[in-house]
Amino acid sequence: MDFWLRAAEVIIGGKKYDLSDFKVKFDVQTADRPQVGKASVEIYNLNEDGRNAMEKKQPCIINAGYKDDVGSVFVGEIMEFEHAQGDVDWVTTIKAVDN
Repeated sequence: MDFWLRAAEVIIGGKKYDLSDFKVKFDVQTADRPQVGKASVEIYNLNEDGRNAMEKKQPCIINAGYKDDVGSVFVGEIMEFEHAQGDVDWVTTIKAVDN
């Protein structure tokens, strides 16, 4: 599904989760001050292999933009994560920090 030609992907370890294949939400917090940047990511309905492959301190990269103009908005590593099964969906929530 095209959302105004938006493009986004989350890369964790060597696995890529693309907006066109998964429901992905993310929030990246940066500051002009020397503070550690933070990101929170929600990925819906990862399969069991994807959930089991996730580990703390894995690289976490978020690329986002529009159509052919996509760039990194966050590069860091996973600090914590959890998988929760709701009524319908599995939701993987990731907290990451700059590195």
